[in-house]
Amino acid sequence: MIKRLVIALCFLHIASMAYSQDSLSVRLDKQRRKINLNGMLVSGAWSLANAGWSTYSLFQENDLQTKSFHQMNVSWSAINLVVFGLGARKSYSKKNYPANLTEALKIHSKNRKIFKVNALLDIFYIASGAGMILFSNSKNEETNQKLQGFGTSILIQGTYLLGFDSFMYFKLKKRNRLYEF
Repeated sequence: MIKRLVIALCFLHIASMAYSQDSLSVRLDKQRRKINLNGMLVSGAWSLANAGWSTYSLFQENDLQTKSFHQMNVSWSAINLVVFGLGARKSYSKKNYPANLTEALKIHSKNRKIFKVNALLDIFYIASGAGMILFSNSKNEETNQKLQGFGTSILIQGTYLLGFDSFMYFKLKKRNRLYEF
């Protein structure tokens, strides 16, 4: 009788551990998706506001440098809206939860690495924008003004994206520490 009770308790304990690991993996993945979705929505709002403001300003300005700045802002905002929209869609998807905690941690880690690589690309964008501003010393004044406007826009957009990608990376890194053993 005691032997059966011990075996039953061991079985229940093993079953509860397996269940808790699965629910932990789903919980981790839901938290990752929520962090991503919130980030994509905030950045989508930034891009939408930026596109609206720059589209309006584009038709109000006569200065070539300022017009070039707003042209580049509209272009970057359009691309960002597509990227953030696809990211939000993927984060909102309720299908394909990881099968176990190990898989959930791998997905979480991969997601962090994506933000880390994006942050490195953002540094390239910032440097490119600064380079366009610094090397806008052509003999053609119109080219100089365009380069300065485009460069300023790329510098600002790159700086925003660097802040966003860094924040998302560290937010996910902090969240991941709670689940690593």
